[in-house]
Amino acid sequence: MNHYIIQGHLGRNPEIETIEKTGTEVCKFPVAVNQGKDKDPLWVKCSVFGFMKDKIMEYFKSGKPITVYGEPRINAWLNKEGDPKAEIQLYVKGWNFVNIGNKQNGQEVNPPESVADEEVPF
Repeated sequence: MNHYIIQGHLGRNPEIETIEKTGTEVCKFPVAVNQGKDKDPLWVKCSVFGFMKDKIMEYFKSGKPITVYGEPRINAWLNKEGDPKAEIQLYVKGWNFVNIGNKQNGQEVNPPESVADEEVPF
């Protein structure tokens, strides 16, 4: 089993979706990974299950830096014009804060440094 570690910024606020077949909730968010000067970012679609989804929703918003690690999946298809397309998905097994020490309501907030989850339920 391969695992990837990526570091980047959330491209939008995390969202909760429910898998109709099982009723399981999943938190989804895109991460933009910087590939260097004059290059477009690499976008990775991340999915989080279990108790970690609540922590992601609590601590992360669009633009916030994050390090995530997990199991990658590559989805490939042909668009309407017949051109090949692909996207990277990461089933997150754990994450780390990049910048710890935020202020909320004038108080220093130091959330946990990392969170890891048990097996992904599917």
